[in-house]
Order: sequence, then structure tokens, then C-alpha cells
Amino acid sequence: MRSLGFRSAASAWAGWSLALAAGASGAALPTDPADGWARCQQDATPERCLAALEAEALHAPHAHRAPWAIRQGALLRLQAPGASEIRLEDSPQSQYRALGPVGRSGTWLVARLSPAGSPALLLVNAASGQSLGLDAPPRPAPDGHLLVAVRPGQPDHDNSTLTLLQRSGSRWSVVFRYEAPAGLHLNFHRWRSDSAAVHLQWQRSVTPNCPTGEGNAQLRDGPFGWDFVPEMPPPCQAAPAHSSS
Repeated sequence: MRSLGFRSAASAWAGWSLALAAGASGAALPTDPADGWARCQQDATPERCLAALEAEALHAPHAHRAPWAIRQGALLRLQAPGASEIRLEDSPQSQYRALGPVGRSGTWLVARLSPAGSPALLLVNAASGQSLGLDAPPRPAPDGHLLVAVRPGQPDHDNSTLTLLQRSGSRWSVVFRYEAPAGLHLNFHRWRSDSAAVHLQWQRSVTPNCPTGEGNAQLRDGPFGWDFVPEMPPPCQAAPAHSSS
């Protein structure tokens, strides 16, 4: 999985890039923002891919329903009825690309590109003015009140993480966070239909004193809160030291 870099995109956004009148264009709904993000990470020109993904999202019929999103040159605007407008403006330090709404939660996923490092993903809810940083694209539960963001991680680069968020009104909060030990990588599979469990796949890469392996698990909502069933593999222990005689 490649990291997205930063390139000047001023020319790409000259003038107005507005959402068109609802129904007039007959545009199809855009790709799920999580799938679009993954696709752009593998693209030969990821910044251009994100720009195209944003244009698709802003021209789709949902962009005209509350909360709406619009781009005017370097300015990305998101607003919900009765709420203050959220304004994200491109600069030499960072650029923003709206990837689309997340499920039916009234929340948008926005990519923030920076020359200083890897892009960040922002979960932006215009109704509450809330903006949360994520390290992976969110997958909404069927009921729309939960999101899970699973970062697979890369060998010798970063660890896998899982973040579960719950919505109360128009605000999101983290209700479960898991940072996998080195060498253990998670992948999102699907939500259970009643939103009470997340199906996951895990794989453990070969490291000294740690056998390879793979399996399935669920993150379930139980009587004592959210937890893995079965438990995730424990961290591999270092080999015991041998004393010399």
C-alpha cells in the first residue's frame, strides 16, 4: 500500500467546481469513500485520482441534501441546516479532498494531503462541527450508528490498528481501540446484519520466534462491552536467553 504524496493542484481547481442541480445530471452514486480511497492509493497519480473522486462525490444527487458539500476554487465548504459552515481551504501546507458521505450518518470523509507526511483522513460532521482524524477509512454499520476503521498495517512499516466509533446525535466518539502487536495484521471483512459484530480476518507474518498464521475473529458487543471472539493471538515472546557454562 503506497503513501500518497503532495503535488500542487491549483490548476486543477481553477474557477468553480460546484455541485449541479439535483437530478439534472443523472449522475450515479459515487464509489463508497472507503473503496475510493483504497483505489486511489494504488493509482499511478493518486492526487489526480482523489480530485476525480471528489468531483464525482460533489456532483452526485446526495451532495444536494443536507448536509451539503461544495467546492469553490481552493475552498471546500460543508454545511448542515442551522449549523455553522465548515470551511477547509487548500494551501501550500495542506490540501483537502471530499471523498463522499459515510453511510447515512450525515458525515463526510475528507482526505487531507500534506507535503510533510502521509495523508490524514478526517471524519467531518457539519451538523456538530466535529472533525475527527482517522488512520483508516471507516466502514459504517447497517444501523448507521457505528463505524469501524481498520488499518491493515505493513511489515517493517507500521502496525495494524482498529478503531470503533459510535454516534450519539451528530457527534462521534471512540468506544473501542486496538493496536495490534508487531507482525499481526487485521483486515475488515463485513459487518453483521444487526450491527452487533464486525467480522475480521487476521494474518501474522513470520518473525523470529513467532510462527506464521491466519484466522478469523469477530469484534462483538457483549455484556461487558466490545471485545474479540475468539481473542486475538498474543504477542510473540522473545526467545529465552541461554546462559553459558
